[in-house]
Amino acid sequence: MKLNRHVQVFIWSITLIGLAAPAVGETNTRDQLAKGEILVTSKKRKEFPRPGVKAVGVVKASMERIWPLIDQCGKYTTTMQRVLKSTELSRKDNIVICEITVDLPFPLDDITAKTRAVHTVKPGKMYKREWKLLTGDYEYNEGSWTLVPFGNSMEETLVVYETQVEPTTMIPNSIRNLAQKKTIPSLFEHLRDQVK
Repeated sequence: MKLNRHVQVFIWSITLIGLAAPAVGETNTRDQLAKGEILVTSKKRKEFPRPGVKAVGVVKASMERIWPLIDQCGKYTTTMQRVLKSTELSRKDNIVICEITVDLPFPLDDITAKTRAVHTVKPGKMYKREWKLLTGDYEYNEGSWTLVPFGNSMEETLVVYETQVEPTTMIPNSIRNLAQKKTIPSLFEHLRDQVK
């Protein structure tokens, strides 16, 4: 049976959402996203000692308008929050090497990571950036941004952000909790503001 393109996109979107809202059904999750909510949850992976973070939200812009904000790591000082320095070191085919310094709250020192990212572009269907740590001030640092269409319009995008990070610097739990509750939703709002 051949599915309508919009049905396929919706099924793909729900698959990406995964456990973003474990206490609600797919319809309620979709309604929350359509209303502009940003769903943030912890996500445990067996290969890491601490849970990572998964955030899902809808941005009212096409994937093609959002993608340059994620694709161009050399501009993260303006397109992302709390980034003090960002340099694209190399780009070959779909492999992008970046060095990014993040501003941590006082009295913590700023931290830097050199990462290798794989960029997957399927116009009209999906854009994805997956990165892993090469060197830097982290035990591990990996994650992804995924963009897929949301709903019937190509002018709305489901944005999925996943990150698994452990700096070598000890980070108090209060700051970790603040990052999950406030910083990540703020990051989504920042993306929305840039594509208005």
